[in-house]
Amino acid sequence: MKKYPIRQLIDSGAWFRCEGKEYGSRDRIVSFRIRFNSFRIVDASEIDHPEWIGFSVEEGRVWLLSISAVNTGKEGFAGGTIREMFLIVDQDECIFPHKYGNVFFQIQSEFCKSAKTNRFTSSFLPKMIAEGAITFLLPEEESQQYSLALNKDFTMDEL
Repeated sequence: MKKYPIRQLIDSGAWFRCEGKEYGSRDRIVSFRIRFNSFRIVDASEIDHPEWIGFSVEEGRVWLLSISAVNTGKEGFAGGTIREMFLIVDQDECIFPHKYGNVFFQIQSEFCKSAKTNRFTSSFLPKMIAEGAITFLLPEEESQQYSLALNKDFTMDEL
């Protein structure tokens, strides 16, 4: 599994070309460009109604990966494709998929509106620049260095 140190992805400011299977599709391949803007711990006070988010924040800490993306294809595709593409890998090689939570947390809450986690829950049209974020639930560990990895159906190359 190829890993990309998250701090390097963000600091470079580079755009990457991505390609992979559309979320929910058996064989439709979609393509887009992506840039990584930030990766940060979400302060618990940012989450309105934490009891409604659909998972226990007591298990770990919520992290937010903020990105910019552009659909380079000719047709729209499911925005969930972008969410499903990424995995977080820690120094011990433990793998963490994105943490969706429930509809309130990802689409309707004040947190999702300010953090833009709802952007990749709807259709992603061609040529549009989308600013959004993906949530991850990660263990509470000091000085952990995280990397990004891709689910098996995706590729990513720097432009």
